[in-house]
Amino acid sequence: MAALYDGDKELFYISYTPAEDSFSAAHYDLMASEARLLSFSALALGQVERRHWSRLSRCMLASDGYQGMAAWFGTMFEYFMPHLLLPLPEDSALYESLAFCVGEQLRWGRRNRAPWGVSESGIPERDGAGHYGYRANGAPKLALCGEHREDYVAAPYATFLALPLVPHRAVDNLKRLHRLRLGGRYGLYEAAQFDEAGVRLVKSWMAHHMGMSMVAIDNALLSNRMVARFCAEPAMAAYTPLLEEEIPRFSRPLDLRRTAPGRSAGERAGGWTLEGRGCAKEHILWTLLPGTGWSAQVSNNGRIRMNAEEIQLLVGRLPPLFCLAEGETVTALFPAPEGAQLRWRISGDAVTLEQRMDALTVGLELRRTGEGLSCRLRLRGERRIEGRLLCLVHPQLATEREHLAHPAFGGLRVDWAVAADCIRFRRRGSAPSGELTVAWQDGEVLALVGPEASDRALALGLPPEEPLTLLEKDVRLPAGRETALCVSLQTGENCGAALPDAPGRETMLRAMGLLSRMLTPPLRGREGAPGIQSDLWPLGISGDRPVFLCRDGAIAPGWLAAHQLLYAAGLESDFVLLSPAEGGDRALPGVHRVSPKPEVEALLRGMCAALVDELPPPETDLPQPGRVLRWTIPSGEAPQFAWEGETFVLKIRAQLPAVRWSIPLTNGSFGYLGMETGGGFLWREN
Repeated sequence: MAALYDGDKELFYISYTPAEDSFSAAHYDLMASEARLLSFSALALGQVERRHWSRLSRCMLASDGYQGMAAWFGTMFEYFMPHLLLPLPEDSALYESLAFCVGEQLRWGRRNRAPWGVSESGIPERDGAGHYGYRANGAPKLALCGEHREDYVAAPYATFLALPLVPHRAVDNLKRLHRLRLGGRYGLYEAAQFDEAGVRLVKSWMAHHMGMSMVAIDNALLSNRMVARFCAEPAMAAYTPLLEEEIPRFSRPLDLRRTAPGRSAGERAGGWTLEGRGCAKEHILWTLLPGTGWSAQVSNNGRIRMNAEEIQLLVGRLPPLFCLAEGETVTALFPAPEGAQLRWRISGDAVTLEQRMDALTVGLELRRTGEGLSCRLRLRGERRIEGRLLCLVHPQLATEREHLAHPAFGGLRVDWAVAADCIRFRRRGSAPSGELTVAWQDGEVLALVGPEASDRALALGLPPEEPLTLLEKDVRLPAGRETALCVSLQTGENCGAALPDAPGRETMLRAMGLLSRMLTPPLRGREGAPGIQSDLWPLGISGDRPVFLCRDGAIAPGWLAAHQLLYAAGLESDFVLLSPAEGGDRALPGVHRVSPKPEVEALLRGMCAALVDELPPPETDLPQPGRVLRWTIPSGEAPQFAWEGETFVLKIRAQLPAVRWSIPLTNGSFGYLGMETGGGFLWREN
């Protein structure tokens, strides 16, 4: 084995050509490859350096909340073959990777409407001598090589390899292959190709594939007998702890999404737009700007929410805030205050806002890009302007459960790092991981973060809650000139990924109807509801999420499409369809079918966020008159902090400043709230 080892790169060569006395230029450098068995054996026998094991790449992939190591072709052979002899400790990185591989193989099979299990195998095409061809067939989402073939070739031995890990699924798949007439004189044939012409069989048997199948059967029936024999060798058993390595807690998966090129943004968006005026509270509209691994929700007054899978990046309580500071006067630009002279335009890819105030025209364009959410604040004046454009961003990086428990929990888990043109915020501690990058394009922008940003925001009378980024750009504009502040909100690992197609107009309009009622619920209590939350439980509905009720089955498909669009973007709700066929819909998450009994309908009508049968289309002509929200910094009212000897002194003239952190200590009926400012209060019961 040592003869094939490259001591300089500390990796094994792919091959050696005796006729040319030369080694291949490529090496086995992935942990998820068939050479893992070679690396382990050589290391245990002392034929290579110990550093070799750490040189094998553990680059991670992610899908549907699960992670696993990447392979070159994405074949079952690369993942499973070494564990015909090597142990597979549960909860290890290798165990998770093999489970991840099976999941992707199942999805790839379902997509092609064929049995799962693709790997290196024979193919129906023959050479000049009449022999079947041979190639590596893998699941694209597992593969680093980027090669993708349209024809789908399933190999029975790939299913046999999975027997020790998922025996029931493997047996079901083998039965399916047998029903497709893959059985022959010596067992299941080598492979079958599934395409538009039907099923094309590779009627041969390869000895090494049959051998692997027999070893996998032996391990499945006799409690990993061949693994035990391999580990009976003391040298091999001594190195098995190497296989217990876990997935790094803060690993950043690669993004291998690949889409066909050539479609413009206009084609993706479908060319539809929705326009209107004003932003009265009762007419707030929310729309969805979906990205790759993230989504942004934007209202028609400029309020922004953002989430990535299980993490809320920006919450509605503290949206990004855009302001203009002139002297001691700070003017809120966006989100626009209620009644502002506002015009808005919504499309599948962007939201554009524009308002006029006191000889100023200000605009905000929010657009989804491969880098994230692009925010461009535009300012033009009919008079001379001297001041600063401000942008405040409060990253949260909290799960929904944490945010509901206490809004400050998200800020307690956030670290940040400052670069020349961006600030990266990262969630620390337990899973799930999360990251948000605030980037700017203008070299004249002053960026503050953390306590420095909070102190500055407090002095300006702006929300100072940490973690906080405050961006400032000096403005000195003659009348009639224009300037802009460009900010990008990025989700780290998904930067540069291809964007998913924007939804069509009809689906998006329905999604806006649902979304606006999820994020801007009616201002009414539950006193008149016909029941309590636990009354929903016998129907299979938790009541923790918004509930939408649909009585008319004829209109249900359109609303279901809108519901699933939001659900896939991480905006979960329960969609209840009155139907004689009761129970959940396994194919559509969050969808429930309940009996159309009068008492059940009455309960759901009183507890739901909206009855979709009665939802009107989004309004296009909204009221517009109103006022501009302003506030002035009181002279000398800003708090002063100082040390006098060994004493810390806080001087205030009005009230305690907004705290950056607080901690409650309580047993449920009696408690104390301590604050960073030194203040606090006690309470008993209510």
